[in-house]
Amino acid sequence: MVNPGSAPAFDPVPRFAELEQIPNCDSTERVAPAAYDLWLTQRLQGLQGSHWLDQFDFQAATEICDLLGRTLVRAAFPQLRDMSPADRHAAICRAFNILTEAVMDGDLLPPAILQRKAVV
Repeated sequence: MVNPGSAPAFDPVPRFAELEQIPNCDSTERVAPAAYDLWLTQRLQGLQGSHWLDQFDFQAATEICDLLGRTLVRAAFPQLRDMSPADRHAAICRAFNILTEAVMDGDLLPPAILQRKAVV
């Protein structure tokens, strides 16, 4: 039961604060946010950007990037259990960059996809 003065159950901000306190959470190693991270942060804040991905719900746009990214990084489509969180994030970011650059350049299908080489 939610206390009347507490945050709504759907508010993730208090949960993020709790996660920072988890001892096994490697909060000392920080990396600069990628373009995808900045875009997702804006979308979570309710802001719309100028990417064509903004026409989709952010979850659907992330799914598009995830599926494309996993396709690009390996010769065989990797299952999530076969990828570390860092590898999955890198794949999502790579696909996001390809998809957003392609539309900004006016290409229907980015040359990077046509000429992709799988990284094993």
